[in-house]
Amino acid sequence: MAWKETGFWDALNETDYDLTLVGMPTKEVNRQLTTAPVTTKRILIDTMGSFDPGLLSRFQSLERFATAAWPASDFTALHGLRRLKRLWVSRIKNVERLDSLEPMGQLEVLALEGFMVALKRVKVASFDPLASLQKLKELSLWCVVPADNRIDALLKIPPLRHLGLIDEFITLDQLAMLEVHGHPVGELMSSEGLGKCFKCRKGRRTYLNSSPRGKKKFCCERCDAKRVEEHRAAYAEALAKAETTLKGSRRRRK
Repeated sequence: MAWKETGFWDALNETDYDLTLVGMPTKEVNRQLTTAPVTTKRILIDTMGSFDPGLLSRFQSLERFATAAWPASDFTALHGLRRLKRLWVSRIKNVERLDSLEPMGQLEVLALEGFMVALKRVKVASFDPLASLQKLKELSLWCVVPADNRIDALLKIPPLRHLGLIDEFITLDQLAMLEVHGHPVGELMSSEGLGKCFKCRKGRRTYLNSSPRGKKKFCCERCDAKRVEEHRAAYAEALAKAETTLKGSRRRRK
């Protein structure tokens, strides 16, 4: 099963922003955020510099916000924005806990990323706070790792139409459990963003979650057929186990 990338780079493809701040120094970004109309609904900040997230509280009508870097250690600056439905945040290097997302139950799209260019991971305490986001329809956690290696919170979110997870901490058993709970994952994940096969340079690369990143190069299904087949067989076994576990859990609840 393949998925559509829904992260900050996807946000860049949306063109109908009311305020677009690209390649500006910190001082200019803050000036623009200070003087922009308070009725602004869609803001994109694509700069490797910083900005004052507290200035976003001016925009009570804000519905969509995307930024290439988040300078704060939490997301409390966004708490007053009750109309914010779509949030893309890359380079959350200062964020250690996701608790500050709990009051933002209105979110429908959430993408949190480490440093994607260098595939640098960001470790947060736990994914548990995400369970409070019951209106989510799309969730991407790219290069974001829970210190407890648990994904239980994701099982408490109603079935998503998109779930993006890329990191070696995800096991086949965890992927299978997500799938039986209705989330769109699969035994073979692939993305246009991974580029071309390292062997034939033609096919689309695949990401096999049972193989830690760096130990195996990304190859296409044709060039890596044996490993792909072994991977699918292992996932089928994990899926059967997850379905049995889920049925047992439902019987106990009855």
